[in-house]
Amino acid sequence: MKLIINGWRQHLTFSACHFIPQHQLCERLHGHTYGVHLELDGETAEDGMLVDFKYVKQILKAMIDELDHRIIIPQKNKHIEMSNIGDQGEIEIRVCGKRYVIPSSDIVILDIRSSSAEDLADFIVSGMWSELEHRKNLTSLSIGVDEGPGQGAWSTRTR
Repeated sequence: MKLIINGWRQHLTFSACHFIPQHQLCERLHGHTYGVHLELDGETAEDGMLVDFKYVKQILKAMIDELDHRIIIPQKNKHIEMSNIGDQGEIEIRVCGKRYVIPSSDIVILDIRSSSAEDLADFIVSGMWSELEHRKNLTSLSIGVDEGPGQGAWSTRTR
């Protein structure tokens, strides 16, 4: 059995700013409105459902709300240096000869190497899988992250 949630149609979207060091165009600070999709595979449970749509959407919505209207900073990127500035709650970010000073409340630092759609999909699928893996009837979870309608990346976890 397969359960599918289309992020654009279900309003599972977020807007965020990012940059990709060492990329000719994407090294510039820019933003997207992302759509997040979900596919679950497995066997239906006793209640006749794979998993309740509402439950899955609540978990996914909570995850993407943390990213919404933020600047995404990949912590594992060797081209990015970060430091706190005094007691002002600001973060200094140095990347490829550029320097940004941003209030810490405006950024989200993720344990990823890049803020690409690929790494964002992998980050979200990891978080979702840790929330759902206790459901033994599920065999795989895939998350798709679109950088606008029609182009995106998918990541999958399987049991």
